[in-house]
Amino acid sequence: MLPLVISAFVVALVLILCLLQRNFVPLTIDGWFCKVPPGPVCWPLIGARGVDPIYSWITFTEWAKRYGGIFGLFLGSEYTVVLSDINLIRSALSKPSFEGRPLGTISRSLFRGKGLGFADGKLYREQRKFAVNTLHHLAVNSCQSDNPDDTTGLHEIYAALVDDFASTNGEPLDPMHFLQKASVLVSCDLAHKGVVKPDDPIVEDIITLYKPLFSINVSTGLLNIHPWLKHFPPYRQSYQLMQKAVDHGRGIAGKLVEQGRTLREKRAQVNQEKTLFDYASAFDRKMLSVSEEKSFTEEQLIAAAAELVMAGEEDIHAMMYWLVLFMCMYPDIQERAQNVLDELVGPTRQPSLRDNGNLDYIEAIVMESLRFSNFVPFPLPRRTTEDVQFSGFRIPKGRLTLCCSNLITQKNAS
Repeated sequence: MLPLVISAFVVALVLILCLLQRNFVPLTIDGWFCKVPPGPVCWPLIGARGVDPIYSWITFTEWAKRYGGIFGLFLGSEYTVVLSDINLIRSALSKPSFEGRPLGTISRSLFRGKGLGFADGKLYREQRKFAVNTLHHLAVNSCQSDNPDDTTGLHEIYAALVDDFASTNGEPLDPMHFLQKASVLVSCDLAHKGVVKPDDPIVEDIITLYKPLFSINVSTGLLNIHPWLKHFPPYRQSYQLMQKAVDHGRGIAGKLVEQGRTLREKRAQVNQEKTLFDYASAFDRKMLSVSEEKSFTEEQLIAAAAELVMAGEEDIHAMMYWLVLFMCMYPDIQERAQNVLDELVGPTRQPSLRDNGNLDYIEAIVMESLRFSNFVPFPLPRRTTEDVQFSGFRIPKGRLTLCCSNLITQKNAS
């Protein structure tokens, strides 16, 4: 009798869960008939079992080997399609149907739909176009300009980094902090040129602010699957720390935006020529010139500038950290790279973007370091904006799409 009661209870529980998650049964049936991508067994509201909450890309790599370059699964109640084949990823990212942004509860509550990474719809399209054009213009301007002000900031950052390394007097060290400092300065130079100097105390504030943010975000992946966990320990403390970091980061960005405006006003009194000074100044001019594009607001400027510094600090210092590690592991490559720099750049000047076309070997070292380290196993997820027929399967509207770059970068070259 007892086994029968237990069986009835389990069946009733599953039925209740299926009623609470109405998309579970239709998508599961579609999976049986191969209408949606194949994938692991999932449970209503719980999702797929066995996903590593911290290193989920390791689990997805194993499943990609089992199910192929495209597979689907439930992460909690969220149906998600994972792409791990380079051709499928290229095809998906080129289609307008995959241009939607993630609309998870955590990202909405943390970023409030502002900035670049977690904006969506018309706001995202306008801001993405502006960001791409502005950053491209800044790169070209730095490469072609004869104005020393365009490169002075980068040269100061480079000199400060060299001084930091020299201060150790050849003793063994962990260069993490030096590289974090340099990456913060580079990001700030891009967003708020001339505002933050190497000895500015705000550099340490930014490092301290964002240092725990990414580790917290990685270790609380369950929050994106089950948002209600943010009300219970230990996820409540993690969520509060993330919210504090985002809000504090925007507060710092707001102060830097105002300082940048003051600096530009002083420069304008000396030189009336309007130059594209940095991301914030370009945004300011856009706010004054547009009438129909309502997304260019003060709040959006602060959110985008904070995101630029936050993402830039993490990516730049991680890339340089891996590069330093590889140079230590392969001293012969390091020596050859130094010989190339001595020959093509010389010891009397600092390298510039104009040298980039001649430094193929240096670029190859950087690209191989990025490939091998793969410190970002997942780019930001996409969301389908309509029902899509893709690679022989139907992907419903509003579903997340993850591109698992880990499997691609670790494959042996064919």
